[in-house]
This record gives sequence, C-alpha cells and structure tokens, in this order.
Amino acid sequence: MSNASNFEIKKGVLTKYTGKEMEVVVPEGITAIGKKAFAENKKLTKVVLPDGVTAIAKEAFASCKKLTDVIMGNGIVSIGANAFAHCISLEK
Repeated sequence: MSNASNFEIKKGVLTKYTGKEMEVVVPEGITAIGKKAFAENKKLTKVVLPDGVTAIAKEAFASCKKLTDVIMGNGIVSIGANAFAHCISLEK
C-alpha cells in the first residue's frame, strides 16, 4: 500500500511519485496525474487511480517497463500524448 509521503502534490495534481512500491494506490483528492509523474519507474507493476482523477498528462507513465495494470476510475476524460509510451508490459 502506498504511503502518502511518497507523493508530491500541487493543487490536486500528483506531480511526482517518489516511493518504491510495486503497486500504488493514488490517494483520494488527486484530480490529475502530472507530466512524467511516474515516468521511468523501474519497480512499478500496478497503479490504481480513484474516480476523482480526470486527467493523465503526457508521458505520465512513460517507460515504466514493468507496469502491467492500470486501474482507472470513472472520472478520466483526457489522456495526454505518450502517457503510456514504452510500457512494454502493459496488459490492461
């Protein structure tokens, strides 16, 4: 389970994930995943986004090569260019 101190958040936008967990649950209250917030994370395998997240910025998860699952809430209305570029293990 993710620790709240592992997230850098500015005005509801998750700007950077600094933790080392393989599975991350983004906390409630986040409205967007910022540009390159998770990019190049070498351990991340699964991310769960709450319904409050409406946008995923470009390159947010780029080059997360072990990422296999992204569980998106019902609030997503936009996904930026290359948000999941080079996520070679992404299955769902």
